[in-house]
Amino acid sequence: MACLIAVQLWATFGMSVLIFMAGLATVSCELVEVARLDGAKPGQIWWHVILPAMRPILEFVAVVTTIGVLTTMFGVIYVLTAGGPATATTLPEFLVGWSRAG
Repeated sequence: MACLIAVQLWATFGMSVLIFMAGLATVSCELVEVARLDGAKPGQIWWHVILPAMRPILEFVAVVTTIGVLTTMFGVIYVLTAGGPATATTLPEFLVGWSRAG
């Protein structure tokens, strides 16, 4: 099951990176500069300035990725394992899709 989740996350990785890069571009350079002038170290700038500024982007990516994983997991399971071995990778979504396909 972990391998299936990894495959799905890898499939959505590119879009997530694109959204994160766009979010980083929205972080105010003035805030980062003020933090540097106040003596903040790079880790502190990242933790206390950049991450709070990107919180809406982080939430958006988490929600969109979760929806993507939940709605497209049937295709990944069907192609990679067909629900096996035994029922190890069988999800309710897979059972609904399997009854329609079979």
